[in-house]
Amino acid sequence: MAVICCDALVPYQPKPTDQESRFTLFMDWARFPRESSIAADSDAFFISSRPDFVVQVARGAQHAGPPQSDRFFARAEGKGKPFVEVTEKDLAEANYQKINAFKKFQCSDHDEFFTVNLYLDNPLSLRHWNFNLTFPLTSINL
Repeated sequence: MAVICCDALVPYQPKPTDQESRFTLFMDWARFPRESSIAADSDAFFISSRPDFVVQVARGAQHAGPPQSDRFFARAEGKGKPFVEVTEKDLAEANYQKINAFKKFQCSDHDEFFTVNLYLDNPLSLRHWNFNLTFPLTSINL
């Protein structure tokens, strides 16, 4: 399955972040027609390599409710390819947490909207001296 829909993807209300180099690295790799599927050994990948960051791509229709899909890509430096697709469960078990750094993109050709979020390995809030456990969204029962 393609990571992004096509070449018509453009930034939506772009704002610079202190994580710009990581977003650029991922988006350069993810350009259409990049195909990806979840790695068979994604759980072992986290144990052996501890990637420095993970990117979430939430895909949905513009202004139309929850995301249609959530996909996660771990930085795989030195593994033969720049990124490896992993599961949300892998992130939670490895204690990766979403930080307040994201980018939004839109495709008017396909009426789709993409939010790209960044996860780091157990980031500690030095300002508030606390940390949060990460739970997969699928395990939260409302």
